[in-house]
Amino acid sequence: MTLPPLAGMASGLSQATSSGVGLHLDSGAVLTAITGTLVAAVLAGVMVTGKTLRKSA
Repeated sequence: MTLPPLAGMASGLSQATSSGVGLHLDSGAVLTAITGTLVAAVLAGVMVTGKTLRKSA
């Protein structure tokens, strides 16, 4: 999740509606996304390393 595109969309919506539109992020959702991505990356690395070590042994 990148913040500049979200901020740009909020700014564009604010200009289009002539009202204040702020950027609001749910910290729980952000934390879940970060944790899930980290777990998936570590798991993928462990699996690839395990398969490589088994082939070379």
